[in-house]
Amino acid sequence: LAMMMAAKLCFNQLDRPTLGLEYARGALQAKATAKSHHAVAVGLLQCALAGCDVQARKLMYGEALKHLQTTIGMEPADPRARVHLSLVLALSGMLEAAHSVLDAEALSDDPLPLSLGLYAILCAALGKEGEALEKGGIMRDRFPDDVWTKRLYAALQLEFESSHSALETYFEIVADTSTATSAPSAHSGLGPLPRCLLAPSRLDLKGGGDNRAAAGEEGKAAMFQAWIDVVRAYRKGGMYQHASTAVAMARQVVPVQADVEYESGKISEACGQQSDAVSSFSTALAIDPDHTASLIALASLRVAGEPDTAVQLLKRAVRRDCTNSKIWRLLCRAYHECGEGEKAREALVLSMELDSTSTPV
Repeated sequence: LAMMMAAKLCFNQLDRPTLGLEYARGALQAKATAKSHHAVAVGLLQCALAGCDVQARKLMYGEALKHLQTTIGMEPADPRARVHLSLVLALSGMLEAAHSVLDAEALSDDPLPLSLGLYAILCAALGKEGEALEKGGIMRDRFPDDVWTKRLYAALQLEFESSHSALETYFEIVADTSTATSAPSAHSGLGPLPRCLLAPSRLDLKGGGDNRAAAGEEGKAAMFQAWIDVVRAYRKGGMYQHASTAVAMARQVVPVQADVEYESGKISEACGQQSDAVSSFSTALAIDPDHTASLIALASLRVAGEPDTAVQLLKRAVRRDCTNSKIWRLLCRAYHECGEGEKAREALVLSMELDSTSTPV
């Protein structure tokens, strides 16, 4: 029991999955229960997602699948085990299997928020656009106070409907996370705003002592992310002036943050302002040297004229996300520009292997 509690602490609060996996394996060795098998699987999943090479990640997924199947065999009604099994299958590229595992759970009367959300994501990945939007809408209605469900639904709207419908949902999140003391006021540069921005905040951040401070910080982080989502929606819709204004709104919440600089760079790049884009991506990396999106974006601008620099940037990106086929394809191009044909071939082969075994879920 002590080892299980230690594993849970490492997984959920200390961000030490390797140590947590060690404790979970100890618990399993002491007593093989459904919970100990499940704990080992969670540890393997967290370690795989924390970063390792492609082959090691495949082995971890394979071992996690076995433990989750054992868990479900011992406790067939465990909904979290089914969610984790579906997630591991999806990350392994077996989307249809992942979809079928969640099917009964996602359609039940009272599903977990994560199960319904994952089901919607899998529908989207499998090209079932209507079903993805339907499940996303059900999830949003069933869990109206959960920011994650709203963000997921807005992302589905942005992908399959329009920027305008997604923006309506994102602005709801902005309104919900605004407070009288910390929220930036709506800026006229964003054009006509949804009525929800004019309504009082529905997020109660009042309280006492540490709880109030923690709630305030949580609300501030949620509001910042909401503004970043607004920027992306405007950018995808080609509304770059509004996107720039939303960047300014995000800066009022958190003045220095890598995501803000990255989005500013993407707007500049879309407007043909390459030097400004390079400056913004470089600033993002100065704030967070491991900001993967900025590493990729800056490398893509450097690959033609400064391939050596692009290679170094992409090597850093690979260390953060070794299963991203886009990075390996760009690295192939950079190696080719440097005249390193063998390394280019290896990067290309790996990118093709990743494309054949995984889908961006």
